[in-house]
Amino acid sequence: MKGIDSQGPENFGHPEQTKSLERIGPLLEQVDAIQETDAWPGDLDAAREGYREAYGKQKGGINDFNWKIAAGFDPRLRADRKFMMAVINKGQFVQGGMISEGWGLALRYASPELKSDKGFAMEAIRNGAQSGWGIDNSEPVYKYIGPDLQKDDEVILSSARFHDGTWGFVPKEKFSDSKFLDAAVEQGLVRVLRYAPEAYRNNQELVKKMLDGYMREWDNKSDALGQFQKIANIPMHPFGDYVYEKWASIQYCSEEQRNDENFVRNALTRNADNIKYISERLAKDRTFLLDALCRGGDDYDYIQSIMSQSGHSVERDEIHTIYEKIQQEREKERTREEDVKVFDPSI
Repeated sequence: MKGIDSQGPENFGHPEQTKSLERIGPLLEQVDAIQETDAWPGDLDAAREGYREAYGKQKGGINDFNWKIAAGFDPRLRADRKFMMAVINKGQFVQGGMISEGWGLALRYASPELKSDKGFAMEAIRNGAQSGWGIDNSEPVYKYIGPDLQKDDEVILSSARFHDGTWGFVPKEKFSDSKFLDAAVEQGLVRVLRYAPEAYRNNQELVKKMLDGYMREWDNKSDALGQFQKIANIPMHPFGDYVYEKWASIQYCSEEQRNDENFVRNALTRNADNIKYISERLAKDRTFLLDALCRGGDDYDYIQSIMSQSGHSVERDEIHTIYEKIQQEREKERTREEDVKVFDPSI
């Protein structure tokens, strides 16, 4: 067998396949319905051998197939739009009823003309992100498209939605284009902030907008805040008060706030998970913690669990006693407020 850059028809595999592009296209379009034909076993064997030669595989088998096998296609096939479109939409080899899907990265071995074909590139980008058998998503399809398309806003943003790695290959001048950055922000593509100019990143209202959109997708807000900070590469501490106001997390509040008894008591009442972020002094104060947690509700098992995170053991009876005491104090306060309203109806 010749090398992968050979012009010979044997480079692709079964000789009949390279004799007629007209036959190959329809064959691939019907791949869902094909289980076994007389032609497939020979094609698979030849393809497996091509894969071994090109990538040094020592063992064959169905799991060796992925989009990289396109490297062994005859150059005429790699330039045929219909054929390559069928490849990126469906991995074309079938064995034992298994079909590979989402071979968008096969674009890497397409002809230069196809790499610069926007419709073809967009389809490859979409399929390169699908979760299917035999896919290697370590790099984005965008990396291999034509240089002119790499400057196309629609192509960039589409690729970024499917693969975060896109941003590392975007031409640097795009990050100086405020309209482009605004479009990425509108689509909630958080990672663009990592590459945006400092002046753009310092727009707190913009960051808050991005943060709001990002947080809507998460149940665990603490994990989400950490992920946002990592992805956008923007410190969250300047947004500590905003984060607390919106999501009841003191994770990024100042040290002074996290050591303030009144502030921390209210924070624990709103969200007991804040115990992970309070000052060391308050974390050691068992009486303070138990009082603050009991003000947040009567889930005794949860309170026991939270207290144990700070190294404190507590029995359910003790929790019940403190909780009931707090409820009595609240009832007295409500009674006082009602008495004041009766005395002064204007309140």
